[in-house]
Amino acid sequence: MGPEPTRFGLGGRRLSPFVGRELELRFLLDRLERARAGLGQVVWIAGEPGVGKSRLLFEFRQRIEKLGVSCLEVRCASHGATIPYYLLHDLLRSAWELPEDPAEMAAAVRSRIDPLGVGDPEAADILAAWLGAEAELPAGLTPEGLRRRAFNILREVLLATAAGSSGCVLLLEDLHWVDEGSEAFLAELVDHLVASRLFIVFSARPGHVVRAVDRSFVSRLALPPLTRDDSTTLARAVLPAAASSGLLSRIVERAEGNPFFLEELLWAVGEGGTESVPETVTAALMARMDRLDPAQRRVLETAAVLGREVPHPVLTAMLADEADLSRLLDVLVRLEFLCHQPGPT
Repeated sequence: MGPEPTRFGLGGRRLSPFVGRELELRFLLDRLERARAGLGQVVWIAGEPGVGKSRLLFEFRQRIEKLGVSCLEVRCASHGATIPYYLLHDLLRSAWELPEDPAEMAAAVRSRIDPLGVGDPEAADILAAWLGAEAELPAGLTPEGLRRRAFNILREVLLATAAGSSGCVLLLEDLHWVDEGSEAFLAELVDHLVASRLFIVFSARPGHVVRAVDRSFVSRLALPPLTRDDSTTLARAVLPAAASSGLLSRIVERAEGNPFFLEELLWAVGEGGTESVPETVTAALMARMDRLDPAQRRVLETAAVLGREVPHPVLTAMLADEADLSRLLDVLVRLEFLCHQPGPT
């Protein structure tokens, strides 16, 4: 047999071997089967930054895709923590591929919600208005009344989506950045979960207090650092075959079981062709960036100012004097500093 083909995921980034999380993956799949049997479930994945929460959920998504299970997913953003209902709005906009134009959104919401058979006859207009679209609302409806009816409709939408025999998975990442309004909705949703086919999985850093964790159908899954053996397995698969055992041992020791730090160290050392191991993940990233030419580095640093997701039109405006921007972006994608997302991002 030939070597295993390179896998890509997590925004197009090259994937290292999936090690040390097989038990956790089986746990998620077991809870999924309970939910599909009509016993709604919640799993809360807790772990330090870089410990592998996103990778575990990526592997889980690959499994449920093969099972034909519907999956709705969204990631909280640090800047969204103070924006009312940022998480819920982002979830619906991405899941339903809603247009940005408020004038077009109401019709798009109606086309999505009508087939679900939601009981509220004004559901489409209520939900569209709550999302910021132009929609006709009942006379005398207060902002609090709009919020309450929108919450009820959204709950019906999620439960109806999960009502089929395959069920539905709702993946929410980085819940430590959730806005207060969205978190209140999730706490209410849990109260209606027990007899549904909905499986909610969310990830958060340690220290985030999760509401409604005292239910029998809510499980906490803590991700510890990788063992030394698992770290060594991952390192052997990524490092060049000619790398010394001493170098491998120093990298594994320096990473302390954190997969993200381990991978950055491996790439920094592998790309640089050096036996020198960076002291920190920042140093590992800087070592890779130091090998960029000035134009590439300027583009990368400008993109970093814009945050995790970078709208192409904004980046183009900020680098208006850079005539070769498209080529530079292609280089940064190929070097895995950036990755393409659907749309102009």
